[in-house]
Amino acid sequence: EIYTLSLHDALPICVSRLDFHRIPEGLIAAHMEKICRSRGVDISPDALHLLAVNADGSVRDGLSLLDQCLAGSTEKLDRDTVLEYLGTVSEDFFIQLTERIQVKDTAGALILLDDAVREGKDVRQLLSDWLSHCRSLLISKYVSDPKDMLNVSAENALRLRQQSDVIELADINNAIVTIAKALNDARYSTQPRILMELAVVTLAAGLANADRKSVV
Repeated sequence: EIYTLSLHDALPICVSRLDFHRIPEGLIAAHMEKICRSRGVDISPDALHLLAVNADGSVRDGLSLLDQCLAGSTEKLDRDTVLEYLGTVSEDFFIQLTERIQVKDTAGALILLDDAVREGKDVRQLLSDWLSHCRSLLISKYVSDPKDMLNVSAENALRLRQQSDVIELADINNAIVTIAKALNDARYSTQPRILMELAVVTLAAGLANADRKSVV
């Protein structure tokens, strides 16, 4: 008789599970501050906060962002300098933008957008990131601990939960539909800024369900 012995029978298989957790913003900021101090770089608390927020719980990403900023500045880093080197806006921008629209502060929302554009931010990217922010608000309404699902830090998850709690589901739905339409139109437009401004005015005025021609 011939017997066969499988590898599974011969060798026990050990399976290990490694759970990786995102690092709190405070620890990332403290580590960055230590690095800057060792290099003789004066970094402001606002700049540290911005870098830590954009690192979103990843030490590797945070250090990569810091190195990018340090490569162009060796003496002082403030919030404006960090934003310039990152070429982006933080989660705080979309929280503020959404909040101003929620309270129907149309002028404030348009001024906030204007500030971002003046800093050289790409409008199409702003629309895409704003749409992602609204999606995060939607998820935060139903998932008690969404940081892993949204791939965000615990601090950002808390900010999203706090904002989603004060926004009606219908408003989030209207925002997603309106911003998605503006983003799609912006891909083929030479004036994407106007489309984002129209989306801001439309949402702030509570006219997201109205016909776009009548809004114009």
